[in-house]
Amino acid sequence: MLQYNYYKQQALPTAAEIIKAAKLGYKTGDASYIEYILALQNETDVELKYLQSIHQINQTVVNINYLISK
Repeated sequence: MLQYNYYKQQALPTAAEIIKAAKLGYKTGDASYIEYILALQNETDVELKYLQSIHQINQTVVNINYLISK
């Protein structure tokens, strides 16, 4: 649950700001295409880890429900 809270409250908003800055930097020529792509990759990695944390919580709930129903 700690991972989920971290990604929801801190990592995702920070990643969104990084993407916004990367887009602006690329549009204005301050950032190269490679820098822009790396920012997109980092943001995608953060989103994937967030989704993995949700999956982990869901798996825990499934396991608890299984144990309760025994």
